[in-house]
Amino acid sequence: MTAKIIAVFNQKGGSGKTMIAAQLAGTFGLRGFKVFVADLDNQATATFLWGTHTKARERLPATVAPMAFAGTQLPDHLLELSATQELILLDCPPILESEPVHTSLLAADLVLIPVPPSRGDVMSSLQAGEFAAKVRDKDNPSMRIAYVVNMMRRGVFHGKAEEDLRSLAQEPVLKSKIGLRAAFPESQARNCTVQWIDSRSSASQEIEALANEVAALIGLPKKKTKGAKK
Repeated sequence: MTAKIIAVFNQKGGSGKTMIAAQLAGTFGLRGFKVFVADLDNQATATFLWGTHTKARERLPATVAPMAFAGTQLPDHLLELSATQELILLDCPPILESEPVHTSLLAADLVLIPVPPSRGDVMSSLQAGEFAAKVRDKDNPSMRIAYVVNMMRRGVFHGKAEEDLRSLAQEPVLKSKIGLRAAFPESQARNCTVQWIDSRSSASQEIEALANEVAALIGLPKKKTKGAKK
C-alpha cells in the first residue's frame, strides 16, 4: 500500500472518532494531500455530514464515503484506494470484535484513539488500546498506537482523568489536546473544517497541532511538497 492509513478507533460511542477523522482529513486536504475517509460505521454520520452535501466538497477537501457495506471486500477496497490516495482515514464503528475493526487494525499505519476526559472513558479507551496492541503484536508489528485527549474542558475531575490516562497508558498519549469547543458542532452544521469557519481559532490551532503530531508518527510531511504529484 502506498497511502498512509489511520484508523480512528475506540470501543466507546461518543468519544469523537468521526469528528477527529473528518477534521484531520480536511486539514491534510488543505495541506495539499489527496485524502479519503472510509466511513465504516453503520450510522454513517461522517457520510451524512461531509459526504453527501455538495457544499461540503468545497469546505472539507477530502472524499468521504460509506464503506460499512464492504464486508470481506474491505481489504480489496483499501488496496485500490491506496493506489490513488495519499492518506486514508478509517472512521471505525464503536465496537471491538467486528470485521471492519479487525480489517482496519490490520491495515493501519496508526491507530488513533480519542479519549474524552472522564474516568469511565479513560478505562474503556485503555481497553481499546490493549485490544489494538494485541492485533499489532500478532499481525501488524509496524502499526503505531496513540491516544489523543478529546473534548477537554476545565475541571478537577477532567484534569484527573487526563492524568490517569497519561500515567496508565502503555502507548503514547499525544501532547496535542482537542478542547470541547463550539466550532466543532458548528463545523458539522456547516459541513466544513474548523479552519473554514476561522483559521485562527483555538479549535483550528488544536487540529493543526494534532495533524503535525500525526504526520510525524506516520512519516508524512506536514505539508505536501510544492510541485509534487497528487
